[in-house]
Amino acid sequence: MLFLLPAFSDIIDQYRHIQLQKERIVSAQNWEHILAEYNKQQEHFDAFYSNLTTGISRDDQMSGIIELIYRKAHESGVDIRQLRPGEIIRYDTFTEIPVSISAEGNFHELALLINGFEQTSYLVRLSALDIQSVNDLNSTRLLSQLEFVFIILQNQM
Repeated sequence: MLFLLPAFSDIIDQYRHIQLQKERIVSAQNWEHILAEYNKQQEHFDAFYSNLTTGISRDDQMSGIIELIYRKAHESGVDIRQLRPGEIIRYDTFTEIPVSISAEGNFHELALLINGFEQTSYLVRLSALDIQSVNDLNSTRLLSQLEFVFIILQNQM
């Protein structure tokens, strides 16, 4: 009986090895199906990213504002979902740049984002704020719609 246990153990190891080889062969035979799934996912991502459009003005001031928004969002941990710049309004002494932002973050991250804008060299007016909770009951994430007006004073000489 004692001689059968090592032999039985060897048989089980060989069986496991054969099963593993069979799984690898089946996976190799299904490569076309797996590749088709990856291609389907790639098409989904391509369609998503092709719909991302940004109507950003060539204006240097607008470019500076857009860069600032993304930098402050990254620093505060907020995810920018959509950014819509408005029409730049120029006056004799200042310029207004309206920007609408859809973002996701927790309450403190959103507050840090707003405070980050206020700490810059721009005058900032928060003209609209809409906050909703994410559907997940266990989540502290909030979806927000923010509308800012960045005011740039013109040099008076």
